[in-house]
Amino acid sequence: MSSLHPAPLARSPLFVCIAALLGLHAQGARADGPILVTDCSDPGLAGDPTLRNAIFNAASGDIIELANAPCSTITLHTSIFGDTIYVMQKDLTIQNSSPNQITVDGSQLPSGNQGLSSDSRVFTHKPSEVGTLTIDHVNVTGGHSQHDDNAAYGGCIFTNGALVLTNSTVSACSAVSATPGHESRSALGGAIYAGGNITLTGSTVTGSTLTSPLSAAYGGGVFSKGLVQANNSTISNNKVYSEIAGGGGGVRGTSGVSLVHSIVAGNSAHATTLGPNGGGVSCQGGPIDISYSTISNNSVLGTPLNGMGGGVFGTANVSLVKTTVSGNSSSNNAGGVAAYSPYNGNTFTVIASTISGNTAQNVIGGIQTDAYTTKIYNSTIAFNTAVQGFIYDGNVAMSPGLALDGRRDTLLVTLESNILAHNSFGPDTDDDLSAVEFNVHTITIDPNVSHNLIRTSVPPASGLPAGTITGCPLLGPLRDNGGPTWTHALFSHSAAIDFGSNSLNYHQDQRGAEADGPPYPFPRVSTVAADIGAYEVNKTDVVFNAEFETCAPLVP
Repeated sequence: MSSLHPAPLARSPLFVCIAALLGLHAQGARADGPILVTDCSDPGLAGDPTLRNAIFNAASGDIIELANAPCSTITLHTSIFGDTIYVMQKDLTIQNSSPNQITVDGSQLPSGNQGLSSDSRVFTHKPSEVGTLTIDHVNVTGGHSQHDDNAAYGGCIFTNGALVLTNSTVSACSAVSATPGHESRSALGGAIYAGGNITLTGSTVTGSTLTSPLSAAYGGGVFSKGLVQANNSTISNNKVYSEIAGGGGGVRGTSGVSLVHSIVAGNSAHATTLGPNGGGVSCQGGPIDISYSTISNNSVLGTPLNGMGGGVFGTANVSLVKTTVSGNSSSNNAGGVAAYSPYNGNTFTVIASTISGNTAQNVIGGIQTDAYTTKIYNSTIAFNTAVQGFIYDGNVAMSPGLALDGRRDTLLVTLESNILAHNSFGPDTDDDLSAVEFNVHTITIDPNVSHNLIRTSVPPASGLPAGTITGCPLLGPLRDNGGPTWTHALFSHSAAIDFGSNSLNYHQDQRGAEADGPPYPFPRVSTVAADIGAYEVNKTDVVFNAEFETCAPLVP
């Protein structure tokens, strides 16, 4: 197929004749109520109340109800209509309203062998008019799509429209394309592919793989041509592999990615020729908005000169609010976050967040940004590491903590009430902030806001704002200090205590939701002034450390 939107399934005369003989119809009158599935066999005989028959006989807008199915697993087998379950209705809901879990399993469907292809995914939604497939409280597992002569999309679920996934798990899926070529023959979506938006609520996408050795591969767990929205969901342990180009080990969106109270963890993207981008989250062309979420232990693996954004990679506006990005890694640059902005005017925003313990085998363990407008407030950027301290020709020094990159554009930067400390490469103890200006491009840090604790820095020509301190933050280990995300607490003698500011007028520090009403469990200002960084010490519950650690001496 020559585009990312395969043509709708054409029903052959044989298909139509068989359907007529069996008394089945594809677009019957709308049911008075949900269509009940009470037979767990597959494919079943004509008239049997199986899942496959129920979907085939449904009309657009119908609900397929699995609550009365007398089993916990429906195992799919090859039928006269094919392997995958084709959903030809514009809009369809597949739900399980009972408290018992039910799984639709495609692992017994045939796999493609060398020289052969198969679409043995669980659900294939290809109506002639683009609509929405909704899956609610139904787990999907074991689907696979393999093509040796074309692209492979969606190992378990494919829709050329939108997907709404609620309180469901999609797992152990795979998509493989062995076809050489460009993006039209890529592998897209190891577990899920959607031509439109994807909405995940209370759901998990895990343990899936996407492989395309001879062309590109994007979205080990989730791939969307539209917007990916995840709320209270987990995308974990998915993998992308390509010898050409790839990215989005966990999730790849085209129009944008929005994560709220979600986890993206343990995903990886491996590519060599062009390098992988975004081990956890990747979006090129749309904004990334992440709040109250954790992006952890994701990786990009390429050659020593390829790979960016072990945790997050974005080419448009990127926003992190009350989020922890930790333990991510890159074989090249930007182990934590790459706000890579090839277009002028992009904005990178970090508010009340923790960027910690990310690593890069080349440079910049924590954050690399070349966004025209960069704003970082009340955040902690610490304990990020990089093996090298230079980029490209060896003459441009980049910090392993926060690297402000002016090689492509002028940067206007706001830094307020942040901790930048304990970021390192080589034998150095601290290397926390760098600002690289190139040719006519300048980097200006707003001189009117400050209250930052920056242990070491190579500032821009305009310098750091007055009021920047270099004391010892005395950070505790990254751990659960309350709230949905992990943070670094401040030990009792920290120089950051009471030296911060709160110009955004947040009610709580990173750990608390702004929607909470008083009394606030994690107040942003505990006494006379806010603390610097993402964590606020509660003065009513201070633990003074008898043997607190001091900061190591700064290395010139």
